[in-house]
Amino acid sequence: MDTWIKSGTEVSANFDSLIAKMIARGVSLDDALATLRRAIDATVFVGDGLRTTMSLGRELTLDPAVLRGATTTTWL
Repeated sequence: MDTWIKSGTEVSANFDSLIAKMIARGVSLDDALATLRRAIDATVFVGDGLRTTMSLGRELTLDPAVLRGATTTTWL
């Protein structure tokens, strides 16, 4: 997890929505996606009303086009 957030940090609704990113690696794309999926499943957020894109990230780790490596940022 790469983030600048610390315990007690308050993030304004006017702030950039990217407050953290999760990075995974593996010996193959399938391996990296499985690692990422496990990390997402193990992640717990604490706070009322916190909305994230973690569910989208998890869905993407199972998407056939992503699994084939046939995606771009335009695709998303």
